[in-house]
Amino acid sequence: MKIRIYPDKEQSVQIEKTIG
Repeated sequence: MKIRIYPDKEQSVQIEKTIG
């Protein structure tokens, strides 16, 4: 499970939801 951190917190939250 890899979580990518983006400059935009909103984007990072979307990535987390997509992965999780």
